[in-house]
Order: sequence, then structure tokens, then C-alpha cells
Amino acid sequence: MGGSAGGISSLHDLYIEELQELADGTGALHRLLGEHARVISHAEVVTKLSGYATELASRGEDLRRMLASSLDGSHPDQALAAMITESRKMMHVVGENVRDAALIDSVQRLLHYQIAAYGSVAAYAKALGRPEEAARLAEYADRDKTLDGELSELAVQLVNPQAAGVPRAAAGIQARSH
Repeated sequence: MGGSAGGISSLHDLYIEELQELADGTGALHRLLGEHARVISHAEVVTKLSGYATELASRGEDLRRMLASSLDGSHPDQALAAMITESRKMMHVVGENVRDAALIDSVQRLLHYQIAAYGSVAAYAKALGRPEEAARLAEYADRDKTLDGELSELAVQLVNPQAAGVPRAAAGIQARSH
């Protein structure tokens, strides 16, 4: 990296550093979703998260290809790692009746963090004259936004009412009336 005390002295250095964190975080998030899928009871949520996990595996490969020119290896994202630790903790500290609601919340927090990170890195790529990479990174942010919305719908229509003790049929009627 560059010569400053922090090791990041140019936008290119920052771009590479952030890409490394995204690549590392994508792998960690992929593993976490596999763990969550084993304890989530709503099949619809498992299907969404499993599909996203498959997508993350491909995304991780793409991020590593973008980094191929960098010889610096991986750089862990400590903030994301802390959020993943909290998400893992939720699997064990919440009751089974509210676990799915808690894990959706936890995954959505991770998604929001990822959306911000992809948006920033896409802007760096654009400024550095890497329009193809910028477009792919922006697509990843958009996909994460879509998944966030889909998880919100599942939470509102299915998971949260059930966690609150509302019968499934009543929850569906309640969700449609809004």
C-alpha cells in the first residue's frame, strides 16, 4: 500500500482495502447463512437465505477476480466480523418461538452494512475509471436491497405475527389490509 502512516495514501489503496474487506466478509456471511439455515423454522426464509448464500459464493469469486492484481492478500472486516458474532449469538440466546424473527433482523443489519460498503466501493471504482467493476458492485448493492425488502415482507406477513402468537391465517389477513 501507500506510504502514509495508515498504509492507505490513495483512493486506489482505499479501493483495494475495501474490496479485500468485502471479499472476506462475503465468505464469512456465506458461512453464517449456512448456520442460520440449519436453525430457522420457516421454509420460506430458509429458501431466501439459501438462494442468497449461493449468490454470495459466486459474488466472492467475482470479488477475488477484481483483487487478482493486488498482492496484498485478504483483509478482514472487523466491523462485519463483530456483527456476524452477534448474529451467531442470537441463534443461541433467543427462544425458538422468536428465533426466526431475531435472525431476519440480524441478517438485515448485515445487509444494510453490506449495501453501504458496496455503494462506497462502487463510487471508488467509478472515480478510478473502472466502470465495469463499479457497475457490478452497484448491482450487488441493489441485489442486497432487494433481499432486504423480501426479508421484510416475510417478517411482516409471516414470521413476526407468528412470533407474536397471531395465528397464520389471521396474520395473512392483517398483512393484506395495510
